[in-house]
Amino acid sequence: MVNITLLILSVILGYAIYWQLGAKRFQEAKDMANQIQEKGKKDALGFEEKILASIANEIEYTKKASLQRIAELRESNIALDKKLDVQSKDLECYEYKIHNISQSIKHKEIELENRRRSNIDCMEKLREIQGKVHETLLQISGYTQEKIQEKFFSEFEETLQKEARRVYDCYLENIITNADRIAKRILATTIHRCHFSHWFDSYSSTLAIQDSPCIEWFLSENFLNFLKKELDCHDLVLDYEAESSILIIITPDGCKREICKDFLEKLLYLQNKNREDLEKILQQSKNKIEQLLLKEAQNICELVKIEVCEDIAKFLGRLKYRTSFGQNVLWHSVEVAHLAKFIASELGFDPYMASRSGLLHDIGKAIDHEKEGGHPEIGGEILQHFDEAPEILEGVVEHHEDIQIETPYATIINTADAISASRPGARRETFEKYIHRLEKLESIAYSIPGIETAFAISAGREIRVILDPEKVSDQEVKNVASIISNMIEKDLHYPGKIKITVIREMKVIEYAQ
Repeated sequence: MVNITLLILSVILGYAIYWQLGAKRFQEAKDMANQIQEKGKKDALGFEEKILASIANEIEYTKKASLQRIAELRESNIALDKKLDVQSKDLECYEYKIHNISQSIKHKEIELENRRRSNIDCMEKLREIQGKVHETLLQISGYTQEKIQEKFFSEFEETLQKEARRVYDCYLENIITNADRIAKRILATTIHRCHFSHWFDSYSSTLAIQDSPCIEWFLSENFLNFLKKELDCHDLVLDYEAESSILIIITPDGCKREICKDFLEKLLYLQNKNREDLEKILQQSKNKIEQLLLKEAQNICELVKIEVCEDIAKFLGRLKYRTSFGQNVLWHSVEVAHLAKFIASELGFDPYMASRSGLLHDIGKAIDHEKEGGHPEIGGEILQHFDEAPEILEGVVEHHEDIQIETPYATIINTADAISASRPGARRETFEKYIHRLEKLESIAYSIPGIETAFAISAGREIRVILDPEKVSDQEVKNVASIISNMIEKDLHYPGKIKITVIREMKVIEYAQ
């Protein structure tokens, strides 16, 4: 009970103390709030006075600046007014000057019109005078107007032709010089990249024979007729040299010559020589040579990196025993293939196409002794049968200029063929053909009017022509050289180039007495 009473008293006492402390703190807070409020009012009044003073100063500054700007504008307007007055006076002066100039122009126009009319009258009088002078000159000269015009145009045309020829020759010389320089560079590069041996062959094969009975049998008429019939080679000749014991087999067909040689070698060791055995052995020799030629053609194709079908390879292999002026045609074709490839690469054409066309360009020579026509035409027919590309056919058919060259590949093959044929030691020429070529060269020169003398020199590599100065003028010398060049290119077949030198000399001799 005492505890409860103490607890109640404690609670009451604590509440009384808390209320007194709260009342005291409330009074202190209220006094502090009043102090803060008084201070805020004083600070607000001070800030308001500062703001009003700043606004008043700003207004005063703006007023002074505005008054100053107004004064400046007034002075500027006064200056502009003065300037405007000056420009108005200048404008009046200009208007006065323009008026005076327009008046002067009108007077000059009137004066110009008067002069124009006066000039028209003078021109009419001048035409009348010219007409009278023209008629007088015609009467004095004895020519009609048409004749004078004809003579004038004739002389003008002659002068124009001479000048055109001079300009043409100048441009042609520049073009030829540049083309010759580029061509020499290409050909020099091509020849430098190629190195070939010399290949010679003949129309005969030899066979050493010691057995006299075989010799008598081989040279008998029956055996020779058998060979000609079975080989279909009517120009076959067998000749025996007793001193050296050598049998010579002669025929232009190299393949049949080699077949005959192989056949005779086998007969030397044959005991029973009946006709059936002969035909069987001959067929074996034919098969052997055909396989040999096919293998040779395939090796050549591998060498030049060109693929051909077996039928074309057989034609190509037959060129192994074909010659032209002593040059082996198969290896000549290999040379042309290499040269054509290099030339085509220099000119920007397809090297493979040019090389293929070069390898096959003389394929017609494989059967040109069996078929009518030139070997370019025959080769074109062979390759057309095997569906070769048009570029290949053009190079084969046109490479000897039997028809006009119109395609680049034909020109490349023609050039490569000429390089291979004309290089030193590549071909041999008979004395009769050499003399005939020189005579033909001189006869071409003598066929042109105005030629006094012509000489073929340097083994037919140059022809010098001396003109009659009374029949040929200096302006026509270049034309004569061009005509001779064109006729030589058209009528002659020759390796390399032929130089044409035309000389015109006027020599006058007079004696003083």
